[in-house]
Amino acid sequence: MSTAAPGVDTREMVAVHSAFRREFGLAPALVRAVTPGDVQRARVVADHLELIGGFLHHHHVGEDRLLWPKLLERVPAEPAPTVELMERQHEAVHDVIER
Repeated sequence: MSTAAPGVDTREMVAVHSAFRREFGLAPALVRAVTPGDVQRARVVADHLELIGGFLHHHHVGEDRLLWPKLLERVPAEPAPTVELMERQHEAVHDVIER
C-alpha cells in the first residue's frame, strides 16, 4: 500500500475554463443576432447569459474559497504571484457581472 498522497487531476478545470471561454466568446454574436423587436429570442439569449454568468460566479467563489488558499498553503511560494493575479481577475470579473 502506497503512502504517497494522491495526485490532483486538473483536466476538469481545463474543461470548465474552456467552456466559459467558448460561451462568453460566442455571446456578442449571439446578442447581435437577435432581431430588433424579437422579445422571445432576446429572453432566451438573456436567460442563457444569466445562466452562464451565474455558473461563472459560483465557479470563481469556489476557487476563491477553496482552491487558492489551499494552493498557497500546500505549495512553494513561486505560484503566489499567479494566485494573487487570479484573485484580482476574479474580483474584476465579479465587478463587471454586478454592473
